[in-house]
Amino acid sequence: MKSFEEANKKVHKVEDQWHYKVLVEHGFIPQDTEAEGFVRSYKYKHANGRVITCTTGSNADYFADEDGVTSKGTYWQDLAVHLSNLVESKLI
Repeated sequence: MKSFEEANKKVHKVEDQWHYKVLVEHGFIPQDTEAEGFVRSYKYKHANGRVITCTTGSNADYFADEDGVTSKGTYWQDLAVHLSNLVESKLI
């Protein structure tokens, strides 16, 4: 059990996460630079105040936008589509 507990304490940098590149390209700034554990969340904030939280690890990959738009298990593809829709709607 000790090795499991030690592994769950691993620190993961936001730059190494699947959501980092696509959110930064759309003007979001990570509010969390790192997180710990098998399942972890990172918040991003846009200059206009919009917040998106991405959760990742151990098949828990999804994002949640402040207006209730969420996706689970589809990783960056749905996030990229969602961000494009926000750009088209001039929300970011």
